[in-house]
Amino acid sequence: MKKLLFILSALLPALAFAQAPTSNFTINGKVGKVGSPAWAYLFYQVGANKVVDSALVTNGNFVINGFYPTPHTPCWL
Repeated sequence: MKKLLFILSALLPALAFAQAPTSNFTINGKVGKVGSPAWAYLFYQVGANKVVDSALVTNGNFVINGFYPTPHTPCWL
């Protein structure tokens, strides 16, 4: 009985990976003195599609919000 309870509790975190088929991300950044207007760019790939996100740098700060359709698979799986 204790072994069964231990096994079930050990597998419980794996269920958390199956809950969200999508992932949102936020990148907060700060750069030094830049002239206006300035932009920050993020390039990444989703499957065969290449995505470019950008944000306006205001007072040296920028925020890029994005959406990635599948969560990363942990390295131990």
